[in-house]
Amino acid sequence: MSTVVAVDRTGRLPPGTADALAVRLERMLAGMSYRAPQLAQLAEDRWLTVGDDPDLVGAYGWLDVLAEAAPSRTRIAAVVKAAAAREQRIEDALAILAGSRPVSRSPNK
Repeated sequence: MSTVVAVDRTGRLPPGTADALAVRLERMLAGMSYRAPQLAQLAEDRWLTVGDDPDLVGAYGWLDVLAEAAPSRTRIAAVVKAAAAREQRIEDALAILAGSRPVSRSPNK
């Protein structure tokens, strides 16, 4: 894909060719990362450090598709899920504390 981007920058490709090839590559790579976690992690590292091409946005979107099963993404998802569960427990406890307290009846009254 890097070669396609370079050729596109020279103006030697018909308009939209790089985008069409990037979309086709994304479709071909969908689901592959679950069978190759090391490759998925390499794609994630590349996507995070370099990102997309500023002139041809979307040309490297296939990296994001390939990185969907990267071990680092799995770890981050687990941390976020656990944090959300903790936040929900805190909110539930605060809601209970904020609620009206039942009136206690003393035996003397």
